[in-house]
Amino acid sequence: MSRCRTLVPILFTCLAILMPAWAPQAAAAPGATGPAPGATGQGDRITVVLTSDREYNSAATWFDTNNRMQAQTDVPLPRHDAASHLWTGVMVYTRTMRDQRTNVMFQSMGNYAGCEIWVNEHRVVVQQAHGKYATVYCDDARRPRAHAAPGSKGR
Repeated sequence: MSRCRTLVPILFTCLAILMPAWAPQAAAAPGATGPAPGATGQGDRITVVLTSDREYNSAATWFDTNNRMQAQTDVPLPRHDAASHLWTGVMVYTRTMRDQRTNVMFQSMGNYAGCEIWVNEHRVVVQQAHGKYATVYCDDARRPRAHAAPGSKGR
């Protein structure tokens, strides 16, 4: 478990550094280049975006590529947006099985928590919560109508 606690912050940091390079590519593809959201399967790129008004947060749980639940406390969100004053962390992985669980729970140390799940270039879930120690849950099994990748304004 301590190995996971060491690797996950490194993963979030690496992905935050790589995210600016990836985001323009997703934004430049308004027509979905991957399968439609309802036809997900092996090889799909899953992107989980966590957002908070605090840099360090209480906890996050998610399922890894082998459908094993992972958990982390003291969750750092490495990317700060000066305009919104929000912190963001991104986790990207490739779906390895057809019935991959792609849900996440996230608890902020502040008053705002948000999460998004993207499958390829389609946002399939977006949730937000407000209040002390805001907690949000994103589950793609209950996903609403999919949205196309955002335009030039980014996510």
